[in-house]
Amino acid sequence: MFWKKKKNQDIDLTELTPKAGDTRKFFAGEAVFFSPKPLPSAKIAKETKVTSPEILAINDTYMDVGQRCQGKAWQVQLVNTVIGFVAIVMLLINIFLAFRNIDIYGSFLTSFIQTYLDDWGSLAFAFGTPVALCWYVVISSSLDFARQRPIRLNRERREICYYSDKEKKPTIAPWEEVVCWVATNRGTTGNSMLTHFTFGLAIPTPDGKDYWILRRPIATVTDGQRMWETMRMYMDEPSVRRPTPSLFEKEDRTLFDKNRREMREKFKKGPKRWFILNSDAPWVSYASMFFYYTYHILSGWKLPYLVSEWTDSLSKVELPQDVADWSTPIPESEWAKPSEELLRERAAIEKHYEAGGGIMDYRQTEGEKNQ
Repeated sequence: MFWKKKKNQDIDLTELTPKAGDTRKFFAGEAVFFSPKPLPSAKIAKETKVTSPEILAINDTYMDVGQRCQGKAWQVQLVNTVIGFVAIVMLLINIFLAFRNIDIYGSFLTSFIQTYLDDWGSLAFAFGTPVALCWYVVISSSLDFARQRPIRLNRERREICYYSDKEKKPTIAPWEEVVCWVATNRGTTGNSMLTHFTFGLAIPTPDGKDYWILRRPIATVTDGQRMWETMRMYMDEPSVRRPTPSLFEKEDRTLFDKNRREMREKFKKGPKRWFILNSDAPWVSYASMFFYYTYHILSGWKLPYLVSEWTDSLSKVELPQDVADWSTPIPESEWAKPSEELLRERAAIEKHYEAGGGIMDYRQTEGEKNQ
């Protein structure tokens, strides 16, 4: 899931609103803030363009940021493979019991059928339980994906729009009041230390008394900076530095057919080996091709891609009319401008970066200058 809203937060934003460049310690970790006012998270060369997989739509007026339907086909393949493995184990057990009882029933077929009928209740429970659990995970994660909404940034109005899953209506807030941070959380397993990173975004509620807190686990601080710069560069940089969406191939049955067709062509043209195993390049041998087809038959052939298509279709929701109106272009004379405070802060932090500083020591350096 792209965003997770959580009421009980480690970072309290209501008592003391942070500033960009602040670092704040909390239990088991610390956070560095990139806004408000929204500042560059690092020194970025002018020729650099950010490429991001989170960009769902982008034009001269607005940009949608969210999560694409990716990995669902693999999830279903994994689920079906587990189910197929359980079914094979149960079949083998039934065959073993049928051979054991063959003297009682006179033939293997009669013994096999009677053994199944005698144990069908326990077999149905043993098979039905993992099937139900696995497909519950598949369907519930698809519905969770469908319930999430993208964040829309309006460059001309300098505002941000978020769909509240609780109030069922959009929240629109000034861009410069959005709070963004990357948090480092440390924990222990008893034998070793673990470090987790989280990208956080807080959008002020319409009454200005609270925030919608949105979080996403990330692999590194650099991933969080990329996510932040995707939004900031779209809103605050010239159009020539606008971020671009990463290349994305939709997981559907067309992709499955395309990959299978390409694999078969490579297998026909390539040398024919027997026992080399390579899951990434199954065309290198007969053995790899055998396991490729076995795996996909066990996992449901095109079913995982059909489920991926279904999941993707769930997220196609129509915009409320007020958001559609808010997203239409306005005359350039009415475009919102960056505040003077933001322009001063940005000039100061860019000078700080040129001197070799970083985002985490920016406020400390500013404090020393003011003493």
